[in-house]
Amino acid sequence: MVIEVMNATATGGTNMDLLGKKLRKLFSVSRNSLENRKTLINSIPSLANIYCNGLVTYLRMRYKELNERDLLLCSLIALGASSSCISMVFGYEHHVTFYNIRAKLRRKMAVPQQIELETFISELVSKLDAAAGKII
Repeated sequence: MVIEVMNATATGGTNMDLLGKKLRKLFSVSRNSLENRKTLINSIPSLANIYCNGLVTYLRMRYKELNERDLLLCSLIALGASSSCISMVFGYEHHVTFYNIRAKLRRKMAVPQQIELETFISELVSKLDAAAGKII
């Protein structure tokens, strides 16, 4: 399943929109199979690590207190998932739960109050892209 996403997006270079569309499609298809859904969810950090030049590796080294769910959330944000998509992945029934989890993650990462978490992660991805010599 993950190979299908990677193969489909490989021809588009670093087209994050295409990657997001493929992930959403796969996630909606995998709803019927709990096994496939778990496999897909567990693969998201690996995909983010590949498409975002080592984002998850960097986060693990820089923010040791982040757990796997935190890394999954950061990965989804980096890959452009919407808040409703993230809520669906984590099984949150209310968006308020997502915002509470997001606030806890902001504290763990010491994101300044005036900067949105999404902006912080996006800027981090841009820095990793630049460090890898990619044109943004």
